[in-house]
Amino acid sequence: MSVKYRCNQCGVGKWEKPSRAKVIKFCSNTCYGLFRRKRAKKNCLICNKEFEIRPSEKRVKYCSKKCEVKSRTGLKRNLPYDWAKGENSYFWKGGINKLAHRIRNSVEYKIWRTGVFKRDDYKCVVGGRVHGNKLNADHVKPFSIILKENNIRTFQEAICCKELWDINNGQTLCIDCHKKTGTYLKNTKTLKQIYTNSLIV
Repeated sequence: MSVKYRCNQCGVGKWEKPSRAKVIKFCSNTCYGLFRRKRAKKNCLICNKEFEIRPSEKRVKYCSKKCEVKSRTGLKRNLPYDWAKGENSYFWKGGINKLAHRIRNSVEYKIWRTGVFKRDDYKCVVGGRVHGNKLNADHVKPFSIILKENNIRTFQEAICCKELWDINNGQTLCIDCHKKTGTYLKNTKTLKQIYTNSLIV
């Protein structure tokens, strides 16, 4: 028993076995190649630029990756990627992240961290040596709050801030104990609330 199917390119009908007729879409490699070369025209939903697509790319709505990214953010500016940079970012905090990164990678910060480790004899203050040797130097008063309260905007101001390099404000914790602290990887607003509540208690 044979079933008739039609080629998607030339429209010629051919007979094939039922199992193959469900899968086959073209009568020959020539028709398949011609179908692949077909191009349809579309207008980009962001910049309205006309571009070509293959028949299999019916779901494509944008002419480029840049336009696709812009559509996801809801911003339809013509400037490439300016919406995600510097002061134009929704997460901009006055360049504080770059400053914090520079401070944490400075020689002064490494000296402070080593001082905290030495004072605590290179062991977690919660569980001792049982908790292993993967240690973090945790700020009792959060690092970001110190920067904000002292209005530190430059690296030089950070070097001159005594509170930032106070060893008594540090404690040695293993990674697991550090994650259990209420201030681990929190934003500045949340940190301030947590720190204020801990002082009241």
